[in-house]
Amino acid sequence: MKSNTKIATLFSLMMVLFLDGMGQGIVFPILSQALIDPQQHVLIATATPEMRNLWYGILIGVFFLCWFIGAALLSDLSDKSGRKKALIICLIGSLLGNFVAALAFTLHSLWLLLVGRMLVGFTNGSQPIAQAAVVDISPKNKLSRYLGYVIMAVSIGLIAGPLIGGFLSDHDYVRWFSYSTPLYFAALLAFVNILLLIIYFKETGITKEKTQLKLTRALEIFVSAFRHPSVRFLSICYLLLQIGWSIYYIYISAFIVQKFNLSLRGVSILFAFVGVGLTFGLAVLPGIFEKQNFNRKHVTIFGYSILFLGLIFTVFPNKAIWPWIMIFPLTCGLALAYSFLISLYSNEVGPEKQGWIMGITSAIVALGAAIASFLEAVLSTLNVNFPYYAAIVLIAIGISLMTRFKPKESER
Repeated sequence: MKSNTKIATLFSLMMVLFLDGMGQGIVFPILSQALIDPQQHVLIATATPEMRNLWYGILIGVFFLCWFIGAALLSDLSDKSGRKKALIICLIGSLLGNFVAALAFTLHSLWLLLVGRMLVGFTNGSQPIAQAAVVDISPKNKLSRYLGYVIMAVSIGLIAGPLIGGFLSDHDYVRWFSYSTPLYFAALLAFVNILLLIIYFKETGITKEKTQLKLTRALEIFVSAFRHPSVRFLSICYLLLQIGWSIYYIYISAFIVQKFNLSLRGVSILFAFVGVGLTFGLAVLPGIFEKQNFNRKHVTIFGYSILFLGLIFTVFPNKAIWPWIMIFPLTCGLALAYSFLISLYSNEVGPEKQGWIMGITSAIVALGAAIASFLEAVLSTLNVNFPYYAAIVLIAIGISLMTRFKPKESER
């Protein structure tokens, strides 16, 4: 492969990963204003605050639920038909879903927005496929560097998503900006990415094995975890912890908008800080702790304990400054815990089952976020603090169970 072509190929894959990270955060500033703010009527003409909270949770929840169903299906498709076709299908879904969601704001249709979020969610499984494609094209002596690019691309997307969503929907910057603008922009980037993949990326990853595509594949992967005793116990811990973290991540903008009247610009900056904390926690902290040779289980518990304390100080001081102060330590703790928890999972099985075990962790992430979204939607109609009370309890139970987890001898 020529040098220029190789750079273009790598760039097209990094763009997929960037869009994956961006897509998770771009809607939070939009929805927190368009739905939660009682002065906004672009989607709901007349509705109680409770109904607005319910719809916010539903729109976020269907995205993650469809992601849970679609990710495993797309992963199997990439093995059957190749990475290129699977990635293009993901991007077509992103293009159509964001375009439909943008039209929903133009046409003032809540149901059309729901369809758009479902489309984007179902085809949001591009990250593991793109990461596998990066591994396919990476020289063996540069694999670590290329995987570092993967983390960098997703991290930049996580930071850029809410900033783009907030900036392009704020008509104080440009008169014709609206809630639709960032979604049209996301659709345009997906279209450009499709062209780059068609032109530069050569097919990789096709297997000779016959793979049967099933909508129930994600559920089968999840259920399979409970047939392995140690993986079952670890998965119960992780699901509780993931639901707790997801409640924080999904609800933080709505929480601050309702409780402290945060502006659209403020929501964008807040989520950018979340992205910075996650990036630092994923890219920097694990290396520091690994050099000190700390016990992985203990580091996992330590990280989730920081998340637990961060949530307490986010809710109980009842002052606007505290959620901002807690963002960085809280997200760093979560990212650190996640890195070491994944290594605990990996250590529970042999080399031949690493794909299976990573599939389980991905399924738990998506399912946990879906459960968290619907739980938050219901609890927030009762009291603005109730979703975070539930998150604190779930994380406390998860940490308590983690202390009883007995990893393999090599991890003790």
